[in-house]
Amino acid sequence: MVPKDVIGEAIKAYTYKKLPSLSKVSMIHGDAKVRAMLVTITCLLPSEKGSVSCSFLLKLLKATNLLKCGEMCRKELMKRIARQLEEASVSDLMIPTVDGDTTVYDIDMILSIVEEFVRQDSKNAQKHNGGEVNGHVSAPSASMIRVAKIVDGYLAEVAKDPNIPVFKFFSLAETVSGNSRPGHDGLYRAIDTYLKEHPSLGKSDKKRLCGLMDCKKLSPDACAHAVQNERLPLRIVVQVLYHEQTRASAAATIRADSIGIGSYESSRSGATTNTEDEWDGVMAVEDLSLSNTTKLDKCDAAGTDAENHGGNKGANGRVKSAATPKKALGKMMSSKGQAGERSSSDSSDSAILPSQEHPKRTPARSAKSVAA
Repeated sequence: MVPKDVIGEAIKAYTYKKLPSLSKVSMIHGDAKVRAMLVTITCLLPSEKGSVSCSFLLKLLKATNLLKCGEMCRKELMKRIARQLEEASVSDLMIPTVDGDTTVYDIDMILSIVEEFVRQDSKNAQKHNGGEVNGHVSAPSASMIRVAKIVDGYLAEVAKDPNIPVFKFFSLAETVSGNSRPGHDGLYRAIDTYLKEHPSLGKSDKKRLCGLMDCKKLSPDACAHAVQNERLPLRIVVQVLYHEQTRASAAATIRADSIGIGSYESSRSGATTNTEDEWDGVMAVEDLSLSNTTKLDKCDAAGTDAENHGGNKGANGRVKSAATPKKALGKMMSSKGQAGERSSSDSSDSAILPSQEHPKRTPARSAKSVAA
């Protein structure tokens, strides 16, 4: 009934007490008794994930590898480490090789752990319907992205070893798919370090290594470094230049589109404002035309009444009474300053003037009849 993490912490404390040099694995020396203790501790570890830290498991693996505790113990620890590899650090993975190997670090062991992790992650993805669906590969998990970053850091460290074969370096880098790497700066750094430490590498091997990189996923700083890197094949440099030019063109297009949208919105708002002002002006002119027409009708009625009541007056009186509405209309027209108001008033004047000019001819005809 005791929680598994409590059991794991108890075993961890007991191990550090009995093997204080475990924190410095390179200093571990022991006999059959120490090897038996390590095997027993490994068997007592809880099977649940997270019951002990990944760092502690890697230290046990280093000790069992140096003391040659047996293949079964080593495989069990590697399987447990693979289940929580995303918790590891690059320094924890730097496991030295045993005697007789030319390389400094045991890259084969790390390759086996990473392959086991990828296998387990694929199983979990299929269980949660996150695998390949309708021919499209799903997005990598967060743990896979974290492991890819750890592997790139590990490759950058082991690349400094001049005895690392190119096929081992390539195999470990290829184990993690390019889709699991959001950015390829870490992979580029590892490949560049390997090319620097192995200047005699053939052209075919260089192309094979650099083919793991996706130039589209390099940051601007990495691209700037790659363009001036003489160790890279010319084909890779050309690809980097092309993708940099494409990226710059796309950024310029987006910037131009954003500026164009902003100017269109401003011009649209200005056109809307002008339309509203013009509509207000039209309404004002129409109101003015109606008011002027009403006033002119009143003036026409007043002139007609004056003519009926003063029919016995002379010709000069009729001319004066007929001219009075014209003067009133002229004053009204001169007081309006807008062009639309003048046009409406002129149209009203042209409609009224024929009826006002008719009385002018009457005195002339009456005068001729008197003379006759």
